[in-house]
Amino acid sequence: TKLITGLAFACILVSFNGLCDENLIRNPGFENGAKEWLPWGKWDGFTKNDTEKFMEIKSTGTDGKGNCLKITDSWNDKAPYVVQKISASKNASLTLTAKARSETPSKARMGIQMLSKESDGSEKFINAQGVEFDVSNEWKTFTQTIGKIPDNASIIYVYIGATSGEQNETATVEFDDIVLKTEKTN
Repeated sequence: TKLITGLAFACILVSFNGLCDENLIRNPGFENGAKEWLPWGKWDGFTKNDTEKFMEIKSTGTDGKGNCLKITDSWNDKAPYVVQKISASKNASLTLTAKARSETPSKARMGIQMLSKESDGSEKFINAQGVEFDVSNEWKTFTQTIGKIPDNASIIYVYIGATSGEQNETATVEFDDIVLKTEKTN
């Protein structure tokens, strides 16, 4: 009992210091398929057929047996990416990490979009912070640190995607183990 109480206290202490924070991403390893993740792109109106072309759940996750999400981007297909909507924490900075790989050298992107909720219920874009990175055939972890969230940001969209780059090119990237954590700032 003393050991359990001591461990619980240590976790509370560590959590208070921002080291034991919970992952804000739901279904981070795609073990429940694409549940909680939405297709997005330059234009609204992705059809189910469009979504099936660029989002595919694969059983080739980082542990060799779990799932991952394969995203394909072609130059002419509305620049698709995949998002998850998160409630923002005031006075916090964020760290986004993801594991990614590709069968052929490709580029990928990940980051966040910050929005405010307007009085009429609409969402207004405030800012976006992201990173583009090169992906190889080995699973690697990529990290994006986001500074303090603006006070008027109440909604965050986390995004991941492949980037085709040039005309007539296609990029395919697999993502797994997406993690978004907050750290309180003053």
